[in-house]
Amino acid sequence: MVEGSKQRIQAVALDLLSRHGYAGTGIKAVSEASGLPYGSIYHHFPGGKEELVVTALDEMGAAMGALLAQLLEQREPADAIDATGAASAPPPRTVHPPRRRCAPPAPGRSTP
Repeated sequence: MVEGSKQRIQAVALDLLSRHGYAGTGIKAVSEASGLPYGSIYHHFPGGKEELVVTALDEMGAAMGALLAQLLEQREPADAIDATGAASAPPPRTVHPPRRRCAPPAPGRSTP
């Protein structure tokens, strides 16, 4: 088993969960996105999807707690909390304004 595969599975699972939710994230999708064999997920998480999700969320919570503790040593509490949120926020998505739809020209009129 490749060292770090458990962490890779967890990271991929968190990414898929954030995009597709619990119901839309399956073990097969995690396997495909991580590039690891299906069986390796059950090797690390014999309880399947539920164990994977609980473990991944626990790890993420512990990492966020450690980050917040580190930031609290360096900053005021409100600034540390803001920095924690910024560090964990996904990159902004590009939002394109809706396209303007024009009415078709009236019968007998030409368009410029």
